[in-house]
Amino acid sequence: MGPYPKDFESVLPEKTKTLLKELYDKKGLTWSERRNSYDKIMSALPEDIKEKLPPPPEYRDLPKDVIKKLQSIHFSSTLSRAEKRKERKKLIDSLPEASRKQIKEKRGKRFRSLRIPSDYESVLGKEKYTKLKEVQQNKKLTQDQKWAEVEKIMKEVPVSTLEKLPYAKHSKDLPKETQAQLKKIMANKDLTFRDKLSEARDLIRDLPDNVKDKIFNHKSSTSSSLTTTDDEMTKTVFVPNVIITNKIKNLKNIDKLTFELERFSWRHRQNKEMFIAKTRMAALIDSIVIKECYPQSKTFITGSTLTYLGLNKSDLDLCTFVDPRLGSNSLCQKDKDMYYPHLVKIQNRFEVKFGDIIEKSEIIIATVPILRIYLNTDYDGMEVDISLHNVPGILNTKLLHYYSSYDIRYSQLAIIVKAWMKTYEFNDSRNGFLNSYSISLMVLHYLQCGCGISPPILPNLLKLKSNFFKFDNFDNTFFQEIKINSSIEVNKQPISELLIGFFDYYTRIDFDKYGISIEKGTLFKFNDAHRERDPIFIEEPFEKMNTARCLRRNKWNYHKEPVAEIDLGELYTIDLKSLDDKKASEMVTFYSKKTMPNFLSNCFKGSIYLQVNPDEIGYVRIKEVETEITETTEDVPVPEKPGLVAV
Repeated sequence: MGPYPKDFESVLPEKTKTLLKELYDKKGLTWSERRNSYDKIMSALPEDIKEKLPPPPEYRDLPKDVIKKLQSIHFSSTLSRAEKRKERKKLIDSLPEASRKQIKEKRGKRFRSLRIPSDYESVLGKEKYTKLKEVQQNKKLTQDQKWAEVEKIMKEVPVSTLEKLPYAKHSKDLPKETQAQLKKIMANKDLTFRDKLSEARDLIRDLPDNVKDKIFNHKSSTSSSLTTTDDEMTKTVFVPNVIITNKIKNLKNIDKLTFELERFSWRHRQNKEMFIAKTRMAALIDSIVIKECYPQSKTFITGSTLTYLGLNKSDLDLCTFVDPRLGSNSLCQKDKDMYYPHLVKIQNRFEVKFGDIIEKSEIIIATVPILRIYLNTDYDGMEVDISLHNVPGILNTKLLHYYSSYDIRYSQLAIIVKAWMKTYEFNDSRNGFLNSYSISLMVLHYLQCGCGISPPILPNLLKLKSNFFKFDNFDNTFFQEIKINSSIEVNKQPISELLIGFFDYYTRIDFDKYGISIEKGTLFKFNDAHRERDPIFIEEPFEKMNTARCLRRNKWNYHKEPVAEIDLGELYTIDLKSLDDKKASEMVTFYSKKTMPNFLSNCFKGSIYLQVNPDEIGYVRIKEVETEITETTEDVPVPEKPGLVAV
C-alpha cells in the first residue's frame, strides 16, 4: 500500500503528498502513531480540497448529501477513530435497506482476494486445509467462485472448531471480551464465512489503538510489508555469508561538495531494512517456490543487493541451479531453449503460491533468459529477476562486492552516477540505454585507470587474486575476506574530485576505437565488427561479452551529448604553480551549464560551481556560491554493510 490512495493523486496538493510520503517512509512508528499522523495531515487540508477527494468505492453511489456527511465525519478533528466509526455506522443504518445492502456488497470486496492463512492448518486439520489451499490456487475459478467453494468446505466445519480460528497472529492477546465476541461471530450460522471475516475485521477496528499495536505488532519500518518472521526466514539456508573489510574508513570531508555527495549516496543507497527485506523475500521464494519445483536446487542472491552499488529501490536478482549435482554447466549457457521449461515451471509455481501479490510476470528470452516478476504495491512494486545456472552473474556479483568493500568511494560514486543517469532517464536498458551493470563497470574502470593520479583508487583484483574468482563448487564460503598487501599506497582523492574526473574522462575516450576491459584494467582497441554493431564496448570480465550491447546507437548519440556538455576546458583556468599545496588541495562544488544544475540543485540544495585547470584534473579552488551551503565539521558516517542474513 502506498502513502495515499491512487485516486487521491490528482487532487492532493504537492505539499500534502510530500508529507504523506515522508510519513510512509518514516521508520519506527506504531500502527496508531502512523494512523494518527495520517489523520492529522488530512484534516489540515482546505475544505475545497476535502470536498474533491473521492470517497471509498462503497459510498460513491450514495446521494451527495450523504457523501458530504460521511466526508465531514471522516475529516472531523474532534472525533476519535472509534467515534468516527460509530457515527458513520449510525448514518449508514439510517439509509434505506437497498443502499445498506449495496454498501455491504461493495465493502465485501475488501476480502475479494482469497488468502488462506498458514495457521489455519493447526485448527482445521491437514485435510480441510489442503482443500482450501487447492481452491485458492485454482486458476480456473474466479474469486467469487473460490469463495463459493470455501463456503461449502467451511459449512462442514463444526462451530467449536470455527471459534478457534485465529483472526490475527496474536489473537490470544486480545481482550477476553473481544475474544468472546469473535467466537460469537464465527458461530453465527446466518453469516457466510466471508461475512464473518468482514464482521471480525470491523470488531477489531473498534479496539483501542494501543491494543491493536500489540496485536498486530506494527512497529513498522520503510520496508515492513516486505519482511517476514524469523521462523519463515530460517526454512532454508542461503549462500553466502559476508565478511566486510573497508580499507578506508575515515575519509574526511575535504570540502562542501564532498560532504554533500557522501550524504547523498548515504541516503540513496540500499539501506539495512531493504537489505533484510530482500533476503527474507528471497528466502520465501526459494523455500516455497523453487524448492518445491527442484528440491535439490541451490539459489544465490546476485546483483546490487550484494554489491551495494544500487539505489534503495533496486531489483532483487536471484540465480538458481536446478540440480547442483549435475555441475555448474548442466544447462548450456548458449542454448536458451533449455531454460524455457524450467522458467515456466517456476513461473507457474510462483503464481500458485503468491498469485495475490503479483502484478504480472514474464519470461524474457535474452542473452541470459530470466523470469521477471513484478510484485504489487503492497510490496513496494519490487521486481524479482530469476535466472538459471548463470555462473558469470554470480562471479560478477562477487567481484563487484569486493571492489565495493575495498573502498567505499566506489559505491558512493556508482550510486551518484546512477542517480544522475536515472534523473535524465539514461539508466534504462529496456529502452535502448545503458544498463545498471555497465554503469558500475564504467565507474570501476575509471577508478582503476582513469583518475589521472597514481596510485589508482582500485587495484586489479582479477590479477592480484585470479584464483579467488572462480566458481568450482556450491559450498558456503562464497564470500571471504581478501587480504591485500597493507603497504599498498592509498589514493586519497575526495569523491567530489572523482566525480568531476569521471565526466571529464568519459568525454575524452574515443569509443569508436577503444573498449573498456576490467580484466586488463585498461582500454583496448576493439575490432570492426564491434564498431559496426555497438556504440561502446565494455568487456564482461569473465565471458568477454559486451555488457553494453543493449545500448542503441541512436540512444547513444542522445546519451553522450549531456556528458559532452560537462566540458571542463570551457571553465575558468587557474595557474597551479601560483598556489601553495594547501590552496591547491582545497575543493569546491562544481557547475555544468546544462546537464548537472537541476540534478545537483535538487540533491545538494544549492547552485554548483567549478574552477579547475583542465590539464590538471583534480585541483580546484573555492569560489563563492549564490546559494550558501551549510559547512560542517561532522564526518559523514561510513555505512555499515550488513552481513548477508542466512536465508
